Amino acid sequence: MSLSRKKSLECDWRHSIYNRLRERNRKEYENINDLIQLHNRLFEQSEMLRTENLQLTLQNEKLRQENTLLHAHGDGGVEGGGIGEGASSAVVQALEQKVYKLQEELTDLHRRKGENAQQLVELNRCLQERDKTLATKEN
Repeated sequence: MSLSRKKSLECDWRHSIYNRLRERNRKEYENINDLIQLHNRLFEQSEMLRTENLQLTLQNEKLRQENTLLHAHGDGGVEGGGIGEGASSAVVQALEQKVYKLQEELTDLHRRKGENAQQLVELNRCLQERDKTLATKEN
């Protein structure tokens, strides 16, 4: 066999393996690309909710301190009631409403965070199943 013929066969063999590997990688990537994108989106949403949760917790604590301060001033304020006491009571009531709404929002964020975590677990399980399926197809 001539030297050029050997080189040609060797080149064809390598080229064939290279093309098969590229095709296999393309197929595997197509199979899991959607899962990877969903996983990344869930991760971003989780981070966004974690940040929002922290901001709401800080705002909630600030309002609690403000409420405590108003209660302290209201108890040691002007004797005998009057217009100032009614206004203070209205402010306290408004702040309590605000705290209540923030607590509801915080509860909702915790619930959504739990739902996202569950969805992440399910997607990871699905990804592992696809990995197993791909591994069995390769063998």
